[in-house]
Amino acid sequence: MTGDGEQQRTRQRASRRRATLIAGLLGLAMLIGAAALYGPRLISGDYHRGAIERLASGVVGRPVYIEGPITLSLLPDPQLVAENVIIGGPHGAQVTTAVLKLDLAPGPLLLGRLRATRLALQHPYITLPWPLPGGAEALAPPPWLGSLHATLHDGTFRIGPLRLDHANLSIFTGGPQAVISASGTTMLGKTPAAIALRVDDTGSDGPAPMTAELKLGKDALTTLSFHGALGHDSRLEGVIDIAADKKAVSELLPELQKSSAPLHVTGQLAATGHLAAFENVSAQFGSAQVEGQGALALVPAPLLRITAKGDGLDLGIAAALLARIRSVVPVAANLDVSGTVAGVPIAKANALVLADDRSLRAQSLTATLPGNAELGFAGALGPAAAGHFSLRAPDPAATVAALRPLLPFLPSWP
Repeated sequence: MTGDGEQQRTRQRASRRRATLIAGLLGLAMLIGAAALYGPRLISGDYHRGAIERLASGVVGRPVYIEGPITLSLLPDPQLVAENVIIGGPHGAQVTTAVLKLDLAPGPLLLGRLRATRLALQHPYITLPWPLPGGAEALAPPPWLGSLHATLHDGTFRIGPLRLDHANLSIFTGGPQAVISASGTTMLGKTPAAIALRVDDTGSDGPAPMTAELKLGKDALTTLSFHGALGHDSRLEGVIDIAADKKAVSELLPELQKSSAPLHVTGQLAATGHLAAFENVSAQFGSAQVEGQGALALVPAPLLRITAKGDGLDLGIAAALLARIRSVVPVAANLDVSGTVAGVPIAKANALVLADDRSLRAQSLTATLPGNAELGFAGALGPAAAGHFSLRAPDPAATVAALRPLLPFLPSWP
Protein backbone atom coordinates (compact mmCIF):
# COMPACT_ATOMS: atom_id res chain seq x y z
CA MET A 1 0.00 0.00 0.00
CA THR A 2 2.84 2.33 0.90
CA GLY A 3 4.49 1.81 -2.47
CA ASP A 4 1.26 2.49 -4.34
CA GLY A 5 0.74 5.78 -2.39
CA GLU A 6 4.25 6.97 -3.12
CA GLN A 7 3.81 6.23 -6.84
CA GLN A 8 0.53 8.15 -6.85
CA ARG A 9 2.18 11.21 -5.24
CA THR A 10 5.02 11.01 -7.75
CA ARG A 11 2.52 10.98 -10.64
CA GLN A 12 0.70 13.99 -9.09
CA ARG A 13 3.94 16.02 -8.83
CA ALA A 14 4.85 15.20 -12.41
CA SER A 15 1.36 16.22 -13.51
CA ARG A 16 1.69 19.58 -11.72
CA ARG A 17 5.08 20.22 -13.33
CA ARG A 18 3.62 19.50 -16.76
CA ALA A 19 0.71 21.83 -16.04
CA THR A 20 3.10 24.59 -14.91
CA LEU A 21 5.24 24.11 -18.01
CA ILE A 22 2.19 24.18 -20.28
CA ALA A 23 0.89 27.35 -18.54
CA GLY A 24 4.30 28.99 -18.94
CA LEU A 25 4.44 28.07 -22.63
CA LEU A 26 0.91 29.36 -23.14
CA GLY A 27 1.80 32.62 -21.37
CA LEU A 28 4.88 32.99 -23.54
CA ALA A 29 2.85 32.25 -26.63
CA MET A 30 0.28 34.86 -25.57
CA LEU A 31 3.02 37.42 -25.00
CA ILE A 32 4.59 36.70 -28.38
CA GLY A 33 1.18 36.80 -29.99
CA ALA A 34 0.32 40.08 -28.31
CA ALA A 35 3.66 41.53 -29.38
CA ALA A 36 3.04 40.42 -32.98
CA LEU A 37 -0.55 41.63 -32.97
CA TYR A 38 -0.29 44.86 -30.98
CA GLY A 39 3.40 45.67 -31.20
CA PRO A 40 3.18 48.11 -34.12
CA ARG A 41 0.23 49.89 -32.51
CA LEU A 42 1.85 49.98 -29.05
CA ILE A 43 5.09 51.32 -30.44
CA SER A 44 3.18 54.11 -32.11
CA GLY A 45 3.35 56.87 -29.50
CA ASP A 46 0.32 58.73 -30.79
CA TYR A 47 -1.88 55.65 -30.42
CA HIS A 48 -1.48 55.58 -26.64
CA ARG A 49 -0.46 59.23 -26.07
CA GLY A 50 -3.58 60.07 -24.06
CA ALA A 51 -3.39 56.89 -21.99
CA ILE A 52 0.31 57.36 -21.40
CA GLU A 53 -0.18 60.96 -20.26
CA ARG A 54 -2.92 59.80 -17.89
CA LEU A 55 -0.71 57.00 -16.55
CA ALA A 56 2.24 59.33 -15.98
CA SER A 57 -0.06 61.89 -14.38
CA GLY A 58 -1.31 59.25 -11.95
CA VAL A 59 2.20 58.06 -11.11
CA VAL A 60 3.54 61.50 -10.19
CA GLY A 61 0.24 62.92 -8.91
CA ARG A 62 0.43 65.93 -11.27
CA PRO A 63 -0.71 66.66 -14.82
CA VAL A 64 1.80 65.41 -17.38
CA TYR A 65 2.17 66.70 -20.95
CA ILE A 66 4.36 64.96 -23.51
CA GLU A 67 5.56 67.16 -26.36
CA GLY A 68 8.16 64.85 -27.89
CA PRO A 69 8.06 61.36 -29.40
CA ILE A 70 6.90 58.33 -27.42
CA THR A 71 8.23 54.80 -27.86
CA LEU A 72 7.24 51.53 -26.22
CA SER A 73 9.56 48.52 -26.25
CA LEU A 74 8.35 45.06 -25.19
CA LEU A 75 11.62 43.14 -24.93
CA PRO A 76 13.51 42.32 -22.82
CA ASP A 77 11.09 44.12 -20.45
CA PRO A 78 8.25 46.47 -21.33
CA GLN A 79 9.41 50.07 -21.11
CA LEU A 80 7.93 53.35 -22.23
CA VAL A 81 10.16 56.30 -23.17
CA ALA A 82 8.84 59.84 -23.68
CA GLU A 83 10.84 62.95 -24.58
CA ASN A 84 10.36 66.64 -23.75
CA VAL A 85 7.96 66.10 -20.85
CA ILE A 86 6.31 68.82 -18.73
CA ILE A 87 4.89 67.96 -15.31
CA GLY A 88 2.75 70.75 -13.87
CA GLY A 89 1.77 71.50 -10.31
CA PRO A 90 -0.02 74.08 -8.17
CA HIS A 91 1.46 77.38 -6.98
CA GLY A 92 4.21 77.51 -9.58
CA ALA A 93 5.58 74.00 -9.08
CA GLN A 94 6.83 72.48 -12.32
CA VAL A 95 9.08 69.73 -13.66
CA THR A 96 10.54 69.66 -17.14
CA THR A 97 12.62 66.68 -18.25
CA ALA A 98 14.40 65.71 -21.42
CA VAL A 99 13.52 62.02 -21.09
CA LEU A 100 10.93 60.18 -18.98
CA LYS A 101 11.14 56.39 -18.71
CA LEU A 102 8.46 54.10 -17.26
CA ASP A 103 9.06 50.41 -16.63
CA LEU A 104 5.75 48.59 -17.17
CA ALA A 105 4.27 45.46 -15.66
CA PRO A 106 3.89 42.86 -18.48
CA GLY A 107 0.71 41.22 -17.13
CA PRO A 108 -1.58 44.27 -17.31
CA LEU A 109 0.01 45.19 -20.64
CA LEU A 110 -1.34 41.96 -22.17
CA LEU A 111 -4.81 43.09 -21.11
CA GLY A 112 -4.37 46.50 -22.71
CA ARG A 113 -3.61 48.33 -19.46
CA LEU A 114 -0.50 50.27 -18.49
CA ARG A 115 0.87 49.94 -14.93
CA ALA A 116 4.22 51.47 -14.00
CA THR A 117 6.71 49.86 -11.62
CA ARG A 118 9.60 52.32 -11.95
CA LEU A 119 10.01 55.94 -13.06
CA ALA A 120 13.24 57.54 -14.30
CA LEU A 121 13.81 61.19 -15.27
CA GLN A 122 16.89 62.24 -17.21
CA HIS A 123 18.08 65.86 -16.95
CA PRO A 124 14.97 67.06 -15.09
CA TYR A 125 14.53 70.63 -13.90
CA ILE A 126 12.32 70.60 -10.81
CA THR A 127 10.92 73.77 -9.26
CA LEU A 128 8.96 73.69 -6.01
CA PRO A 129 7.67 76.71 -4.07
CA TRP A 130 8.49 77.29 -0.42
CA PRO A 131 6.49 76.99 1.69
CA LEU A 132 5.19 73.76 0.19
CA PRO A 133 1.40 73.98 -0.40
CA GLY A 134 0.02 71.64 2.25
CA GLY A 135 3.45 70.99 3.79
CA ALA A 136 4.00 67.28 4.44
CA GLU A 137 0.76 66.46 2.61
CA ALA A 138 2.27 67.83 -0.60
CA LEU A 139 4.93 65.10 -0.41
CA ALA A 140 2.46 62.28 0.16
CA PRO A 141 2.17 59.85 -2.78
CA PRO A 142 -1.27 59.23 -4.33
CA PRO A 143 -3.44 57.02 -2.04
CA TRP A 144 -3.68 54.26 -4.64
CA LEU A 145 0.09 54.02 -5.09
CA GLY A 146 1.49 51.33 -2.82
CA SER A 147 5.11 52.06 -3.69
CA LEU A 148 7.21 53.47 -6.47
CA HIS A 149 10.94 53.64 -7.15
CA ALA A 150 11.96 56.77 -9.05
CA THR A 151 15.39 57.95 -10.12
CA LEU A 152 16.63 61.39 -11.16
CA HIS A 153 19.71 61.58 -13.37
CA ASP A 154 21.76 64.79 -13.60
CA GLY A 155 18.88 67.02 -12.55
CA THR A 156 18.42 70.49 -11.12
CA PHE A 157 16.24 70.78 -8.02
CA ARG A 158 14.99 74.10 -6.67
CA ILE A 159 12.85 74.51 -3.56
CA GLY A 160 12.42 78.15 -2.62
CA PRO A 161 15.89 79.73 -2.43
CA LEU A 162 17.72 76.37 -2.22
CA ARG A 163 19.19 74.99 -5.44
CA LEU A 164 20.77 71.58 -6.03
CA ASP A 165 22.65 71.01 -9.29
CA HIS A 166 23.71 67.76 -11.01
CA ALA A 167 21.42 65.80 -8.68
CA ASN A 168 21.43 62.01 -9.01
CA LEU A 169 18.75 60.79 -6.61
CA SER A 170 17.02 57.50 -5.88
CA ILE A 171 13.53 58.06 -4.43
CA PHE A 172 11.16 55.57 -2.84
CA THR A 173 7.55 56.45 -2.04
CA GLY A 174 4.56 54.71 -0.54
CA GLY A 175 4.40 51.97 2.03
CA PRO A 176 1.92 51.58 4.88
CA GLN A 177 3.01 54.90 6.44
CA ALA A 178 3.36 56.90 3.21
CA VAL A 179 7.12 57.19 3.44
CA ILE A 180 9.27 59.41 1.23
CA SER A 181 12.91 58.33 1.14
CA ALA A 182 15.59 59.87 -1.08
CA SER A 183 19.35 59.49 -1.33
CA GLY A 184 22.06 60.35 -3.81
CA THR A 185 24.60 62.99 -4.78
CA THR A 186 24.33 66.62 -5.81
CA MET A 187 26.24 69.91 -5.99
CA LEU A 188 25.76 72.88 -3.65
CA GLY A 189 27.36 75.65 -5.65
CA LYS A 190 30.84 74.29 -6.35
CA THR A 191 30.79 71.83 -3.45
CA PRO A 192 29.90 68.15 -4.03
CA ALA A 193 27.47 66.71 -1.51
CA ALA A 194 25.87 63.39 -0.59
CA ILE A 195 22.24 63.76 0.48
CA ALA A 196 19.86 61.53 2.43
CA LEU A 197 16.25 62.46 3.26
CA ARG A 198 13.38 60.62 4.91
CA VAL A 199 9.87 61.87 5.66
CA ASP A 200 7.57 59.43 7.49
CA ASP A 201 3.79 59.23 7.80
CA THR A 202 3.13 62.02 5.29
CA GLY A 203 -0.53 61.07 4.99
CA SER A 204 -1.42 61.59 8.67
CA ASP A 205 -3.15 64.61 10.20
CA GLY A 206 -0.15 65.54 12.37
CA PRO A 207 3.38 66.74 11.53
CA ALA A 208 5.48 64.23 9.59
CA PRO A 209 8.75 63.10 11.25
CA MET A 210 11.69 64.11 9.09
CA THR A 211 15.43 63.45 9.02
CA ALA A 212 17.94 64.89 6.57
CA GLU A 213 21.69 64.70 6.20
CA LEU A 214 24.21 66.40 3.92
CA LYS A 215 27.83 65.34 3.70
CA LEU A 216 29.91 68.02 1.99
CA GLY A 217 33.16 67.80 0.09
CA LYS A 218 34.85 65.08 -1.91
CA ASP A 219 35.81 63.22 1.26
CA ALA A 220 32.48 63.99 3.04
CA LEU A 221 34.35 65.54 5.97
CA THR A 222 31.58 68.00 6.84
CA THR A 223 28.19 66.70 7.99
CA LEU A 224 24.98 68.73 8.32
CA SER A 225 22.07 66.85 9.88
CA PHE A 226 18.48 67.69 10.85
CA HIS A 227 16.00 65.75 12.99
CA GLY A 228 12.51 67.13 13.41
CA ALA A 229 9.09 67.33 11.81
CA LEU A 230 7.38 68.96 8.82
CA GLY A 231 3.83 70.15 9.44
CA HIS A 232 0.97 70.58 6.96
CA ASP A 233 1.44 74.35 7.29
CA SER A 234 5.03 73.86 5.99
CA ARG A 235 6.45 74.70 9.42
CA LEU A 236 9.74 72.88 9.87
CA GLU A 237 10.97 72.37 13.44
CA GLY A 238 13.83 70.38 14.85
CA VAL A 239 17.48 70.14 15.85
CA ILE A 240 20.43 70.89 13.59
CA ASP A 241 23.95 69.53 14.01
CA ILE A 242 27.02 70.56 11.99
CA ALA A 243 30.38 68.84 12.37
CA ALA A 244 33.59 69.43 10.42
CA ASP A 245 37.08 68.17 11.15
CA LYS A 246 40.23 70.27 10.87
CA LYS A 247 40.86 69.36 7.24
CA ALA A 248 37.29 70.22 6.23
CA VAL A 249 37.49 73.63 7.91
CA SER A 250 40.76 74.45 6.17
CA GLU A 251 39.22 73.46 2.81
CA LEU A 252 36.24 75.73 3.48
CA LEU A 253 38.51 78.62 4.56
CA PRO A 254 41.96 78.17 2.98
CA GLU A 255 43.22 81.18 4.92
CA LEU A 256 42.92 79.06 8.08
CA GLN A 257 45.48 76.43 7.05
CA LYS A 258 47.78 77.29 10.00
CA SER A 259 45.11 77.89 12.64
CA SER A 260 42.38 75.46 11.61
CA ALA A 261 40.54 73.38 14.24
CA PRO A 262 37.52 71.05 14.35
CA LEU A 263 34.12 72.78 14.28
CA HIS A 264 30.92 71.61 15.94
CA VAL A 265 27.64 73.54 15.88
CA THR A 266 24.28 72.61 17.41
CA GLY A 267 21.01 74.50 17.62
CA GLN A 268 17.25 74.49 17.16
CA LEU A 269 15.57 75.41 13.89
CA ALA A 270 12.03 76.69 13.32
CA ALA A 271 11.30 77.63 9.71
CA THR A 272 8.24 78.94 7.92
CA GLY A 273 7.78 80.21 4.40
CA HIS A 274 9.15 83.64 5.30
CA LEU A 275 11.60 83.11 8.14
CA ALA A 276 14.07 80.55 9.48
CA ALA A 277 14.87 81.12 13.16
CA PHE A 278 17.89 79.57 14.89
CA GLU A 279 17.77 79.37 18.68
CA ASN A 280 20.16 78.11 21.35
CA VAL A 281 23.01 77.93 18.87
CA SER A 282 26.30 76.71 20.33
CA ALA A 283 29.52 76.56 18.33
CA GLN A 284 32.86 75.08 19.38
CA PHE A 285 35.94 75.89 17.29
CA GLY A 286 39.06 74.55 18.92
CA SER A 287 39.19 76.28 22.32
CA ALA A 288 36.85 79.07 21.20
CA GLN A 289 33.19 78.98 22.24
CA VAL A 290 30.33 80.97 20.69
CA GLU A 291 26.68 81.07 21.69
CA GLY A 292 23.84 83.01 20.17
CA GLN A 293 20.84 83.05 17.88
CA GLY A 294 19.96 84.09 14.37
CA ALA A 295 17.17 84.52 11.87
CA LEU A 296 17.20 84.22 8.09
CA ALA A 297 14.48 86.37 6.54
CA LEU A 298 13.44 85.31 3.03
CA VAL A 299 11.06 88.16 2.21
CA PRO A 300 11.04 90.86 1.01
CA ALA A 301 14.73 90.04 0.42
CA PRO A 302 17.15 87.54 2.03
CA LEU A 303 18.85 88.85 5.18
CA LEU A 304 20.65 86.96 7.94
CA ARG A 305 20.56 88.52 11.42
CA ILE A 306 23.03 87.20 14.01
CA THR A 307 23.36 87.93 17.72
CA ALA A 308 26.36 86.18 19.28
CA LYS A 309 28.69 86.16 22.27
CA GLY A 310 32.07 84.49 22.16
CA ASP A 311 35.30 84.07 24.11
CA GLY A 312 38.77 83.03 23.07
CA LEU A 313 38.19 83.85 19.40
CA ASP A 314 40.69 84.60 16.72
CA LEU A 315 38.87 87.65 15.43
CA GLY A 316 40.70 87.41 12.11
CA ILE A 317 39.11 83.98 11.59
CA ALA A 318 35.71 85.38 12.56
CA ALA A 319 36.14 88.15 9.99
CA ALA A 320 37.08 85.61 7.28
CA LEU A 321 34.00 83.52 8.07
CA LEU A 322 31.78 86.60 7.98
CA ALA A 323 33.26 87.49 4.58
CA ARG A 324 32.28 84.05 3.26
CA ILE A 325 28.73 84.34 4.59
CA ARG A 326 28.18 87.82 3.16
CA SER A 327 29.16 86.59 -0.31
CA VAL A 328 26.06 84.36 -0.16
CA VAL A 329 23.54 86.36 1.86
CA PRO A 330 23.58 89.89 3.39
CA VAL A 331 24.34 89.89 7.12
CA ALA A 332 23.49 92.13 10.08
CA ALA A 333 25.51 90.95 13.09
CA ASN A 334 25.51 92.13 16.69
CA LEU A 335 28.67 90.70 18.25
CA ASP A 336 30.00 90.74 21.81
CA VAL A 337 33.33 88.92 21.75
CA SER A 338 36.84 88.68 23.15
CA GLY A 339 40.01 87.17 21.74
CA THR A 340 42.97 88.20 19.62
CA VAL A 341 43.70 89.93 16.32
CA ALA A 342 47.09 89.03 14.80
CA GLY A 343 48.27 88.08 18.29
CA VAL A 344 47.06 91.32 19.90
CA PRO A 345 44.71 90.60 22.85
CA ILE A 346 41.27 92.20 22.74
CA ALA A 347 39.68 92.06 26.19
CA LYS A 348 36.24 92.98 24.91
CA ALA A 349 34.74 94.06 21.59
CA ASN A 350 31.19 94.99 20.75
CA ALA A 351 30.23 95.57 17.12
CA LEU A 352 27.16 96.09 15.00
CA VAL A 353 28.26 95.01 11.54
CA LEU A 354 26.40 95.23 8.22
CA ALA A 355 27.79 93.20 5.34
CA ASP A 356 26.83 92.25 1.79
CA ASP A 357 28.66 91.26 -1.37
CA ARG A 358 29.73 94.88 -1.96
CA SER A 359 31.04 96.04 1.40
CA LEU A 360 31.66 95.33 5.07
CA ARG A 361 30.68 98.21 7.39
CA ALA A 362 30.75 98.78 11.13
CA GLN A 363 27.77 100.83 12.17
CA SER A 364 29.42 100.96 15.58
CA LEU A 365 32.48 99.24 17.03
CA THR A 366 34.08 99.57 20.44
CA ALA A 367 37.04 97.53 21.66
CA THR A 368 39.17 97.38 24.80
CA LEU A 369 42.86 97.32 23.81
CA PRO A 370 46.00 96.62 25.84
CA GLY A 371 46.82 99.35 28.32
CA ASN A 372 43.07 99.66 29.06
CA ALA A 373 42.66 101.76 25.91
CA GLU A 374 39.20 102.23 24.39
CA LEU A 375 38.87 102.24 20.59
CA GLY A 376 35.75 103.45 18.82
CA PHE A 377 35.10 103.19 15.09
CA ALA A 378 32.30 103.60 12.56
CA GLY A 379 32.77 103.13 8.82
CA ALA A 380 34.03 100.72 6.18
CA LEU A 381 36.13 97.79 7.36
CA GLY A 382 38.77 95.91 5.43
CA PRO A 383 42.21 96.59 4.00
CA ALA A 384 41.11 100.11 3.02
CA ALA A 385 39.26 101.04 6.21
CA ALA A 386 37.65 104.47 6.13
CA GLY A 387 35.47 106.16 8.69
CA HIS A 388 35.44 107.94 12.02
CA PHE A 389 37.46 106.61 14.95
CA SER A 390 38.33 107.62 18.47
CA LEU A 391 40.99 106.35 20.88
CA ARG A 392 41.27 106.91 24.61
CA ALA A 393 44.47 105.51 26.10
CA PRO A 394 45.31 106.04 29.79
CA ASP A 395 48.71 104.36 29.17
CA PRO A 396 49.62 105.23 25.55
CA ALA A 397 53.07 103.63 25.74
CA ALA A 398 51.65 100.21 26.73
CA THR A 399 48.94 100.47 24.10
CA VAL A 400 51.33 101.38 21.28
CA ALA A 401 53.77 98.63 22.27
CA ALA A 402 51.01 96.04 22.25
CA LEU A 403 49.64 97.22 18.89
CA ARG A 404 52.99 97.31 17.07
CA PRO A 405 52.76 93.60 15.96
CA LEU A 406 49.47 94.47 14.27
CA LEU A 407 50.51 97.97 13.12
CA PRO A 408 54.28 97.90 12.67
CA PHE A 409 54.38 101.48 11.39
CA LEU A 410 53.48 102.84 14.84
CA PRO A 411 56.40 104.74 16.41
CA SER A 412 57.45 104.26 19.99
CA TRP A 413 55.56 106.46 22.41
CA PRO A 414 57.90 109.11 23.80
